[in-house]
Amino acid sequence: MIKRIKILLESIYSDNKYWKGKAYRSDSGYSHGSSDTAGDIIRYERDELGNDYGISEEELKELDKYPARDTLWVTRTKAGAERYGDPEPVYVEGWRIVCYDDEDGYLVLRER
Repeated sequence: MIKRIKILLESIYSDNKYWKGKAYRSDSGYSHGSSDTAGDIIRYERDELGNDYGISEEELKELDKYPARDTLWVTRTKAGAERYGDPEPVYVEGWRIVCYDDEDGYLVLRER
């Protein structure tokens, strides 16, 4: 279980906080609806799973500008992704890091 979520999102438009290096992910089998936003992912984590990301309503409004399909939960290591299934490498270089947890999980956002 996630103990403490650390926030990296200062502003959706800041110039630092982009992913660098390898990333891995395992398909958990869960997917959001086609009309869901990146903000809805944070709300789901907060309201349904009890994971407090500390993201303000203002930040959620910014995240609502992006579709959920433009986000991925990834890890820095293959081992970190194994607990969720069969890990695969994914290319997310340059994607914005929205937040991360203490279990090597990072929510990243592809800005278009």
